[in-house]
Amino acid sequence: MKNRPKQIILFSILFFLIAISLYAYFGTSSKANTPKTEAVMFEELPNGQSKVVDSSTIKKETLEWLNNKKSELVLLIAEQTKLESDDVLVVLGPMSDLKDTDSYVIACSVVLKTESTFEEKIIHNILEGIISTISQDSVDVKISEENISIVNSTGAKLH
Repeated sequence: MKNRPKQIILFSILFFLIAISLYAYFGTSSKANTPKTEAVMFEELPNGQSKVVDSSTIKKETLEWLNNKKSELVLLIAEQTKLESDDVLVVLGPMSDLKDTDSYVIACSVVLKTESTFEEKIIHNILEGIISTISQDSVDVKISEENISIVNSTGAKLH
């Protein structure tokens, strides 16, 4: 009976050490290996320079709308190029904020995971599809062909 309290204390210490070890192993390793990304938007100034746009000034609804449109554009472009949707990267973001009207000028960058180039007709259809998809809602955004860039995985500019 004298050894019973010593055994309880030893098992308690052992359990405590195991719990700390498990927390240290699982609690910190997943956080350390999690990649972090940050989106930075730039506003093109009239003098040709650019400045960072504070994303907190963009309305939450506009950011959600941009994410929805990005998903639509990925599917549209994948269909037109006959690529898998995983092979199409679309980045949409406000280039500038028309402060008095709460409308935005949108830029669109498309990267296609292929070394191929495409016929001018396909690129033209993609451009029209992007402009149409962005313009179809009543959200106050503007996009023009000049604010759209399309490249393949080799960096060749397709538009």
